[in-house]
Amino acid sequence: MHTHANARLTQRGRLRLVSQHLNHHRSLAELAAEAGISLRCAYKWLARYRSGGAAALVDRRSGRRSQRRTLDPQQLQQAVEFRHQRLHLRHIARLLAAPFSTVARVLNLLGLGRLRNLEPKPPVQRYEREHPGDLIHIDVKKLARFRKVGHRITGNRRQGRSAGVGYDRVHVAIDDATRLAYVEVLADEQQATAIGFLSRAVAWFNGHGMELPPSDVGQRSRIPLTQLCQGLQSPWPQAHPHQALHAPHQRQSRTVHPDPLQGMGLCDGLPELPGTRQLAAALPLDL
Repeated sequence: MHTHANARLTQRGRLRLVSQHLNHHRSLAELAAEAGISLRCAYKWLARYRSGGAAALVDRRSGRRSQRRTLDPQQLQQAVEFRHQRLHLRHIARLLAAPFSTVARVLNLLGLGRLRNLEPKPPVQRYEREHPGDLIHIDVKKLARFRKVGHRITGNRRQGRSAGVGYDRVHVAIDDATRLAYVEVLADEQQATAIGFLSRAVAWFNGHGMELPPSDVGQRSRIPLTQLCQGLQSPWPQAHPHQALHAPHQRQSRTVHPDPLQGMGLCDGLPELPGTRQLAAALPLDL
């Protein structure tokens, strides 16, 4: 038997309850009150007795009666080898004398459910310019403003919040070959702001001995900067938005983020800066 510790009736008590009702015609409500169980529980044992006899009055296990089948280690190895030979799942099931559903479930868990998963991954299309000025990466990083120092300095999470103060946009332009960067912290990333930033960035790069480069820009700045580059007679490459090694500006932007203090060299001076405006003015923007 698998009777739990809080059971009011054992198998013998349940059999006595059922026999008193069937043989002596006593009501189930009266018998349930004597046994200290509910009327619903009494009807449950009566229904089980009528369906399976005295053997049905034993407590049932909570686990499932039948467990789903799986493959033994040898069958699993053979299934993987057959799949790498690009055999169909039904063909593999026939060779292993195993159910199709079992073979499909096991191979799906291994990532071999689709034949396209067996194809070798295409090589990553990487690009890297050798000469300074050949390609300029442009993007915008959004940083939250703050009025006071946060909990990483004060240690108090309740008093370091600066809700509703908005965001600053870090406009970044980085040369692909030299990683020379021009950065401005601006209030927005609208068309006029982006055009003005690109104009100043082009003049700054030209002042460092570079010719006017083409621009590889993020998705947000594409429309206004396209118009500006047409006016500057600058070629405009159509870079894929998910091309590999497309984000040196994102790695560079982490050095101007307020969170990694060691990367900024502001561990001692940050508590004296009351807000984002003073912090932006203190940043070394020529990276």
